Amino acid sequence: FDTRKIFQGTLTIKAGASLALEEGAEISAGNSGPVAGKLVNAGALTKSGSGTAGIYGIDFWNSGTLKITMGTLDISSTTLQNSGIVDVRGGASLVGNTATQFKNAGSVRISGHGVVNTNLSENSGKISVTGGELDLASDAANTGLIEVNDDAGVFALGKLIGGGTID
Repeated sequence: FDTRKIFQGTLTIKAGASLALEEGAEISAGNSGPVAGKLVNAGALTKSGSGTAGIYGIDFWNSGTLKITMGTLDISSTTLQNSGIVDVRGGASLVGNTATQFKNAGSVRISGHGVVNTNLSENSGKISVTGGELDLASDAANTGLIEVNDDAGVFALGKLIGGGTID
């Protein structure tokens, strides 16, 4: 198939449907020029298996569940708008670069040595860290809740802007 056509359009995971990303999998804008692709997840998107999978340079709308159970999901240069659930656990990682924008209006759960290390630009939802690592070294507009439990590992933030809560 011609990936340039797919990535200029929209890949939709409907409610009740699922997609698994394994090591080496990539969803990206490719060489699509000025037209960015879009990934819409209303179902379940899971990163499993060791190694890295990537979602690069696209708009990613998550109203379903994004679960990272093993390895790394790299969302560099992607805008991730979450109104669903992002679940990072068991030593798995969600990472991005400085061009990444992570906007959370849903729920982010980090547990069991899971790691989230990306550019959080907005949080109006809830981020819960239990036995994992949250490293958001950029300025973030926070009107939601960031909850760090006693057994959390690393908690690193840039500057928080807004009236949200850190508990």
